[in-house]
This record gives sequence, structure tokens and C-alpha cells, in this order.
Amino acid sequence: MKTVSITIDTELEIPDTWEIVEHEDGITVLKYEDTYCDFTFRSMIQSTDMKEGWWSSDDDMDNKLQDYVVSEDVDIKVIE
Repeated sequence: MKTVSITIDTELEIPDTWEIVEHEDGITVLKYEDTYCDFTFRSMIQSTDMKEGWWSSDDDMDNKLQDYVVSEDVDIKVIE
């Protein structure tokens, strides 16, 4: 087994109505209408600003976000 580091740098051009907010879980997220969006390998969404709430992935949200991607760079390297 080996350990790898994956750095994903993605730039999105989002509507002015979307916000960057601090969620009750203590993380910075995108807020779209009543949806809070965090990111891992997939976007993770929650419908409330509730601490320790249930986060889930959503294909519709992933597709919506992909429409706003203007650039993406991925760096993968082995950690010695």
C-alpha cells in the first residue's frame, strides 16, 4: 500500500444569489436557496443549517455545479 495526496482546485462562476456561509457544523459551504453544499470527491448537501445534520450527495446538484465550473486542476502525487 502507498499513500497518495490528491489536490483538486476548481473555480466556479456561480450566480450572485448563491452565498458562501459558515454552517453550524463549523465549515464554510455554498448556500443555494435552502441547500447547503460542502465538497468532498462529490458535493455534499444538506437542506438545513443544523449542526451535525445528515449530509448526502445528490446527482442533480453535482450536475448543476458542473455547469458553473470554469476551470479545474488536479494534482496527484505519492507521499513518501
